[in-house]
Amino acid sequence: MTSKEIHFFGLITSALLISFIILYVGKDFYQRIYHKVQDTDTLATIEHTLPHPIVKQNAMPVQKKTVTKGKKDHLADDIILKNKEAEVKKEKHTVKGITPDINTLIKNLLQEGKFFQQTNSLQNDDKMILDKVVVLLKNISYPYVLEIEGHTQKGVAVQVSQDMAKKVQSYIQKFLNDIKIETKGYANMYPVSDDLYSSVNRRIEILVRRK
Repeated sequence: MTSKEIHFFGLITSALLISFIILYVGKDFYQRIYHKVQDTDTLATIEHTLPHPIVKQNAMPVQKKTVTKGKKDHLADDIILKNKEAEVKKEKHTVKGITPDINTLIKNLLQEGKFFQQTNSLQNDDKMILDKVVVLLKNISYPYVLEIEGHTQKGVAVQVSQDMAKKVQSYIQKFLNDIKIETKGYANMYPVSDDLYSSVNRRIEILVRRK
């Protein structure tokens, strides 16, 4: 083999080797580039499609805190308003000046006692209750007339109910000299029990009448 042939054969071998290297390495390089581009596109698509949790996590606590604070402020205002309404309501039910429910208050006090149910005279417990009634009456600012009614059970004379009313009148009049007090005895005309003979029907009622 001549030197020219050897040189030519070397060139062909080198060219084949270089071509093989280029094809093999180039294909691997191309695949790597291709997959990297695909991964980049996929990541971009995912980031574009899905919400960003970091942004929501930063935004939500601030918004929630603001709303909660607002509710607390409104709740505090509501409590203050309710307290004021309760104070006004309580003031209306206290005995200062005109008391709309004066007759109900007196009735409730009288129901605590058992006037004349055992004797024909006022007992110390009866007088203590009447003292509370006097306190209520003294705090009325408008002109009024006081009416005292005596009631008894069936079988008792009308005169007994009248005497009951007059004894209560005599006791109250000592504290309310300038108030006109009228008395009436109704005997058993207006019972509060189905048993007409029950001592529960034996009672005193005091009514305030505006002039």
